[in-house]
Amino acid sequence: APVGAELIFDTHGAALTLSTALLDALARHDQGRSQARLAAHEQLVDRWALSE
Repeated sequence: APVGAELIFDTHGAALTLSTALLDALARHDQGRSQARLAAHEQLVDRWALSE
């Protein structure tokens, strides 16, 4: 099949845009929980970095 040069958007970019919008909606739904999970993840990353 020929490449669709008439597309007005990048099809790979569409998946990324949709994923970003979904993550944003999930984070905004319960901001306190999202912030707590982010802080917990950052602590894990700090521990992983120290163990190397």
